[in-house]
Amino acid sequence: MHMLYIDETGTQNDKEHFVLGGAIVHENDWKSINQGITNLKSEYFQTVYADLKGLRRSNHPFIDSGQKIKNHFYGLPKETLQQFRDRLFTIILNEKITYLAAIVNKKKHREKYINPDDPYVLSYEFLVERFDKYLVSKDSTGIIHIEHSNTNLKKQLERAHDGFVRNGTGFQKINNIIESCHFVYGPKNNFVQIADLFINAVSVKFNNNNSVLFDKYAPFIYSNENKCIDGYGIKYFPTG
Repeated sequence: MHMLYIDETGTQNDKEHFVLGGAIVHENDWKSINQGITNLKSEYFQTVYADLKGLRRSNHPFIDSGQKIKNHFYGLPKETLQQFRDRLFTIILNEKITYLAAIVNKKKHREKYINPDDPYVLSYEFLVERFDKYLVSKDSTGIIHIEHSNTNLKKQLERAHDGFVRNGTGFQKINNIIESCHFVYGPKNNFVQIADLFINAVSVKFNNNNSVLFDKYAPFIYSNENKCIDGYGIKYFPTG
């Protein structure tokens, strides 16, 4: 079985693009990757609960705007931050993890459709389609884990997921994903944190026109036999 861990950039911000994405890992590889990250956190911070999201907010003392979750990366010397990042990338950038992302241009989406779908639910549909195709190519089944969201969005995603699995999406049948999606607490889940780092790289590429970090992930994004990621591991909407 394969597992897809999903996180998002947020819909309530002024960024042009909304990004939903995730990391796929096989159950046989999950333990070693998870342990590698846990060991790295313990070595640097003497705790397994250092949220990797702090890497991209290293100049803030807290992970979240509510100032509830401590940022263990805050105040670290630049050399130490880079060393940690380099060692982390040796764990998460390899053939054992495959990445997917859906990008919605919010302004164009609103302009093109009279009643546009919620960017999160629409992007989730795109990811479900691509994850199922990936599973078919691996002759495997899969389960989806999502960063815990507010109650209303959680209900929306549960309904959408149930509909996709039972009836398919607007474009394909979904045969290899199990019935229910699962919601997990990101600050204590290494793979949701991996997904967060990836979607940040995608967001920086599309919202800031900077692909330096994205290019590091590119070889490990789901692609076809010609190594094309567009339409496979990367879905941009709307086109044209």
